[in-house]
Amino acid sequence: MKLIINFGMDNANVRVKSNNSLLTRLKLVNPKLILMHCNCHSGHIASGEANKALPKEVDYLLRSLVTYIINSSKRSALLEKFHFVKEKSKLLKPTTIRWLSLQHCVIRVLEHWNSLNLFY
Repeated sequence: MKLIINFGMDNANVRVKSNNSLLTRLKLVNPKLILMHCNCHSGHIASGEANKALPKEVDYLLRSLVTYIINSSKRSALLEKFHFVKEKSKLLKPTTIRWLSLQHCVIRVLEHWNSLNLFY
């Protein structure tokens, strides 16, 4: 433990708070220990918070649109007839990790935009 100079982890209180955390216990063994917060975890939190600024209507529209089409094989086949693109691509529904999937969903709807206009 005395050879460890750097320790990377997320920012959970149980790991980094000042009293009785994993970090404070490790620093008892090695006072020169340096904490590096996880960039991926910090990026995830920042993106998730930024995504809260987006209107909920975008998420609602995407979910409603995709659910309406996907839940009916007849509507799916009809949309496919209107979609005049060489490669087949399905509409995507936002996942529970909204910030991660939202961009791909919007791009796919925009790719299908002309087809969706003809469909409706």
